[in-house]
Amino acid sequence: MVILGLFYAETLPLLLGSILLTASFVALLLVRRYSVRRRKLVSALRKVMEENTFLNIYGLTTNRDIKTIEAFLEQYTDRAANEQRNEEQLMIRRPDSAGQHPEDYEYVPVRTLTEAVGLGLANRRACFSLYLNSKDPNVQKVMLSFTSDDQLILGLSVSSQSEAQYPSRLLTELVDAYGCHLGGIGVEQPPPANEEEFRMQYSQSS
Repeated sequence: MVILGLFYAETLPLLLGSILLTASFVALLLVRRYSVRRRKLVSALRKVMEENTFLNIYGLTTNRDIKTIEAFLEQYTDRAANEQRNEEQLMIRRPDSAGQHPEDYEYVPVRTLTEAVGLGLANRRACFSLYLNSKDPNVQKVMLSFTSDDQLILGLSVSSQSEAQYPSRLLTELVDAYGCHLGGIGVEQPPPANEEEFRMQYSQSS
């Protein structure tokens, strides 16, 4: 289920001012053209708020660089507490695979967060996600995803029981701080592998 669909960063003030605050549903939002489905969002939000689920907030940025990564980790995680990965197996998606089966991935062990980040920066097409503990008690998990098209997805997971405007405020933070040009909020959805999948995932509604 997509709660807040695809949008361009330039539309965020409009989005927050006239859509989220009036409890409207966005299936697809573009710079000048968008659709609003009020009744569907009201129904969707009520259903989500009644369940103990998690909302995943994602921002896509072209800034796949150490400065962006370190700033993101500094803001949302205790870097030292997340550094040791204990031979974690990174699931690196193979090129041209659908990512739906175990054989679609190469499993690479890493000992530290620094090593994992270095791998993602050295191989600009490496596609994998890191799930990190948050230093904010209101954020359940922090996601750092390297995409197959040389971008980053910055993610935050929060409880559906959070204050209603909290997810949208976090999305605004990601956009403002890290230059995200696309973003979305969904219910327990994994990070997309690239911009094409991002657009497909967050332009759908249910």
